[in-house]
Amino acid sequence: MSDDPFRPPDSELRTSARKPLYSINGVLIATFCGSLAAGIILIYLNYVSLGHNKLAKLTVRWGVVGYMLIIALSSVIPPLPIYIVLVTIVQVGLAGIAARSLQGAAIDYHREHSGMMHSLLRAAGLGVLTGIVMFFGLGLLVAALLTVTSAPSA
Repeated sequence: MSDDPFRPPDSELRTSARKPLYSINGVLIATFCGSLAAGIILIYLNYVSLGHNKLAKLTVRWGVVGYMLIIALSSVIPPLPIYIVLVTIVQVGLAGIAARSLQGAAIDYHREHSGMMHSLLRAAGLGVLTGIVMFFGLGLLVAALLTVTSAPSA
């Protein structure tokens, strides 16, 4: 602790104006373009930029749980367009609630102190890339599970 009485106290909301953050709208757009996984990745990247590595890891852990619940929900509902739209809306809503409650104050503080922000186009691009990776990753997982379960017994 400093002996300087005029030094302002340290804040948990400290940000570095040199490290850009993703906005709440960026998280929403990435989630819409990719999935809940994309929104979680952007929240994770914001925590890393803010220097909160423990919170970043915790976000990933709970994000995986939430994403698995979304996948489980998606697998039990009929593949009708209205349900696909509803699942997308739920994912975007969850990402928005998570981003606002976890990082809203830090992002607002960052903006008020002239901190740089990543573009919405970059967020959308990361969302699309995450969606592609998740599509092929889950496809490979399903293919592997089907191969193991349908192997003939000796």
